[in-house]
Amino acid sequence: ESYGTLVMQSGEKSEKVLDAEEERLTNALVKVTRAGNPMVYFVKGHGERDISSAERTGMSQAKEQLEKANYTVKDLELARSGKVPADATLVIVPGPKTDLLPPELTALDDYLAQGGRELFMADPLQADGLAKYLSKYGVTLGQDIVVEPSPVGRLLGVGPEVPLVMQYEQHPITKDMGKVMTGFPLTRSVSPAQTPPKGVSVTALAKTSGESWGETNLAGLRRGEPASRDAKDTPGPVPVLTAVTIEPAPSPKVAGQAEGEEGKKPKGRLVVMGTSTFASNQALGFQGNRDLFL
Repeated sequence: ESYGTLVMQSGEKSEKVLDAEEERLTNALVKVTRAGNPMVYFVKGHGERDISSAERTGMSQAKEQLEKANYTVKDLELARSGKVPADATLVIVPGPKTDLLPPELTALDDYLAQGGRELFMADPLQADGLAKYLSKYGVTLGQDIVVEPSPVGRLLGVGPEVPLVMQYEQHPITKDMGKVMTGFPLTRSVSPAQTPPKGVSVTALAKTSGESWGETNLAGLRRGEPASRDAKDTPGPVPVLTAVTIEPAPSPKVAGQAEGEEGKKPKGRLVVMGTSTFASNQALGFQGNRDLFL
């Protein structure tokens, strides 16, 4: 219908691309090669960020980017459903302000035990119970706010409350980030536990610079006092993004099953980020934030 149209086809699926921008080409490739539409659920009911809101604090852009990549995005009221839907590819908990109820946490535990995938965005000064819950998966949430008085940050128009990250661990999530800068606004530290629980491996994926620190004088910050490094603070580099792999519990052996075939369940995957502002409308477009989120 128009000159220059590119058509991608795989089996019975086809997509038309009207201009050869990288993002549109990639999205079209995903759509024609992926079987079905993976389901992403955003938990709600505890003051989380709203995926339908176009305000600065909303997450409509994150929802839009996921949908462009051929994901179906829906809200999830765990308190009402009591369990994670069977078709869930990923469950995101985007910055709860109040604690999730015990039955909701149990539903998330059950989902992880069956090889589920979860992303927690755990803002500082909110939902105090998250620290205890995530500790059983080998993740330590700091009672701090990470700051970095960076001249590069000032040049980009961000203050010390937006530490910049250019240090990533070798991991499937961050392997393509290279030296792409990301900004973690209003983040707490998210560290691997010194002694992770049995059957759990924990990796810090992203760290701030050595010039940053986790400010623990939160009362002073509330009063408007400038952050000042002291011995009580978390020294930099500070981990702000951590990934967890959970080994499945072995299944009982079934009669007639060959040796070694039992217990082949998928591994659970949990990622914890110290801020939900990172993926909000006001910050998703900053440098490499969108790429890292996706």
